[in-house]
Amino acid sequence: MFLDSIIKFGGSAVTVKDTLETLKEDELTHACCIVKNFLQNGKRIVIVHGAGSFGHHQAKRYNINAGFTNEDTKKGFCMTRVSVTKLNNMIVNRLCQHGVNAVGIPAFGFWITDNRKIIKHNIEMVNDVLENGFVPVLHGDCVLDKTLGCVILSGDTIIKTISKQSDVRNVLFLTDVDGIYNKSPQDKDTKLIPDITVEENRRTSKDISTECSDIDVTGGMELKIETAKDIVIDSQGRSTVYVCNVLSEPSSIFNTASIFNGTIIRLRKSQSNKLGDQKPVKSETNTGIIRNISKKGTADSGTDHFTKWVEVFPVPDSTAVTCAYLILKDIICRYGCLFALHFDQGRHYESDILKELLNIRKTRTSVSEQTDWDLNLGCLAGACRSTPNESTGLVDVRKGNQFFQLRALAQGEVQVNPGEFVCELREWLQKAHSVARKHLLAKAKRLL
Repeated sequence: MFLDSIIKFGGSAVTVKDTLETLKEDELTHACCIVKNFLQNGKRIVIVHGAGSFGHHQAKRYNINAGFTNEDTKKGFCMTRVSVTKLNNMIVNRLCQHGVNAVGIPAFGFWITDNRKIIKHNIEMVNDVLENGFVPVLHGDCVLDKTLGCVILSGDTIIKTISKQSDVRNVLFLTDVDGIYNKSPQDKDTKLIPDITVEENRRTSKDISTECSDIDVTGGMELKIETAKDIVIDSQGRSTVYVCNVLSEPSSIFNTASIFNGTIIRLRKSQSNKLGDQKPVKSETNTGIIRNISKKGTADSGTDHFTKWVEVFPVPDSTAVTCAYLILKDIICRYGCLFALHFDQGRHYESDILKELLNIRKTRTSVSEQTDWDLNLGCLAGACRSTPNESTGLVDVRKGNQFFQLRALAQGEVQVNPGEFVCELREWLQKAHSVARKHLLAKAKRLL
């Protein structure tokens, strides 16, 4: 499953955590506006929210996280679930009011743990909901545990699990503070940490202060930081974590033209993680549009389905407008009109802009594993172009000595009859296409 972003509505961000079952109306509305902005830019997202003052009070009173210790615990389990599902309904309702096709998905009944370790989840259901054009809204919940009877499954743990099982570009934590600080946000001399790098041994580049509310039974900011570490390490740096205030301006989030007002958490890559150290690229995995979000923006790559010729384009973002302009300016104007566009699960390629501007048949493929391609775009494209394709058995059919002869002819370095050269070139191209089609047909028969 591919996701542009997982957005976490923090419990403290959208509820008054010290007052039983009380919403922060303005903050929730603002969070919905952020979601709406993401969707308008063609993002494929999942929402997860914390419980805040809906559920934490009941869970704390009955010590739900310790398991089924007595009959009162079962009563508290039910009361906690009533409270958290109440909040989920309120958030889903508010999202729908803002034009978001949101669908609430509980964890109870689908997620099961054994001594707090997740042994069953419903991520496939989440993907099915996305594929049908809805925005899944998950939440922290009470779940059954094989050993303890029951435990609290936090929203952060849900996020970590989805990130580990899927290809997630970004995780955005919306909180009641501007980000992560070097001290308590209440201290006078506290400073916001704009960027934190995490090493594979879990060490961070900055000293971090965490505080947890007395009624928070899921770990608060400390769990968020540990979750962020897990996300960036497990994804080998493909995922980036952002922490910002829920009242942040929606258009400023992930906007490369503006400074992100919050904390960005990334993986610090080891020196050995270079292009030459990576596994060889099989060109059949490069069919379609390959995208990678990094601190420098987005790298979009297009591969011609027959010749396997690769073009790579650096772009500031992955909005529908940018992608439409890219396809028109850098592909159609250079290579002619497309017969079909084969792409991954990026929603911006299914936008109304592309439907109206480009009357092109579109098909979809799954997302291949992606790493820091934007740091070595030229080298990567050259490697793909010069590698014999697994399907055709050929290096790209547009390359060969004939094209070097054409350059030499233009520069007057060799004397060749232009008519003879054109005939030889046409014959060579026809032979290359014939061999490629033969290999492609054999490949297709093996797959049947």
